[in-house]
Amino acid sequence: MYIKSPEQAIGTVVVLNPNAVMYEFTIYENELINFYHSQRINVFLWNYRGYGRSKGTPSPSKVISDAKIIMEYVIKCYLDNENHKIIIHGHSLGGAVASSLDFPEVNFVLCDWTFKGLYSTSDYMVGKRLGKLFRIGTLNWWSMETVKSYLNVKCYKVISCDARDEVIHEIASLKSGISSEILNRKEFWRWILTDH
Repeated sequence: MYIKSPEQAIGTVVVLNPNAVMYEFTIYENELINFYHSQRINVFLWNYRGYGRSKGTPSPSKVISDAKIIMEYVIKCYLDNENHKIIIHGHSLGGAVASSLDFPEVNFVLCDWTFKGLYSTSDYMVGKRLGKLFRIGTLNWWSMETVKSYLNVKCYKVISCDARDEVIHEIASLKSGISSEILNRKEFWRWILTDH
């Protein structure tokens, strides 16, 4: 669903929902739409396969594949001129999907309350033993490389989070995963230890 800004738009945001949330919810709880419209930004909403009335069964690879098709569509149909900006706003699972969308036409990616990996999130929600059962039960089907994907995106990007989030533990968050990844890189320490 494409919701045009009441004023002349300067961009379009593609919203990637959290798990188990349909875009119809965003229409009724419309603070997000109101915010983007106040910034003169159009809003593009869509459901993952298997959500709402859409057909199919979701999986990380299918959701990412669908998101790439959606992005190609938005770029083709709504990128009117070079001044029109394309933004991706992914919340939770949507942030993990957003981190996998590296398009040169995208100007900005916001990963909002996102995890570094679904399995690390389950480990902190239900404990490592039940987390291992989750892995076995899903046959690693829901594994996602959120951290590496996020670091490879080549546009402006921001991570937002709530330090008191009760679903995504601090250690399982994307910001912690990125910090850990950067601290484990040898080139980071070479740069720190050299004279500037």
